[in-house]
Amino acid sequence: MRTLLLVAALASTLGISAQQQQPTTATKPVPARVSPEQKAEKLTAEMAQQLQLSEEQTTQVGQINKDHQQAMAQLKQAGLDEQAMEARATVLRNNYDARLKSVLTAEQYTTYVAARKEKRDAAATKQQQMSTKTTVK
Repeated sequence: MRTLLLVAALASTLGISAQQQQPTTATKPVPARVSPEQKAEKLTAEMAQQLQLSEEQTTQVGQINKDHQQAMAQLKQAGLDEQAMEARATVLRNNYDARLKSVLTAEQYTTYVAARKEKRDAAATKQQQMSTKTTVK
């Protein structure tokens, strides 16, 4: 009986110490996937504020953004090779820009293009900085 208790105590002690010695890894929480509709809503809200859209323009731009985000999501899931995907994305972007241009005033469209260029430049700079950091390490 004593041996049985000793074995049980030893086994539980070893189990607890093994759990404590497992390396803990700090994992980042996996961000929830944002739906195309959510992306479109966020983009529309940003554009409405930045471009001072009227209610009618906001509604139209919202539908354009929703259509575009859904088309881009479908494109990503299509499983095309990189070249075909890029060609199709270019067509989708050109269509998107044409639709926006038909809804926005000339001044609003100019502001939109400038803001888009600024965002792309900032993203490219950030990506370049990230690649420099990984190269240095």
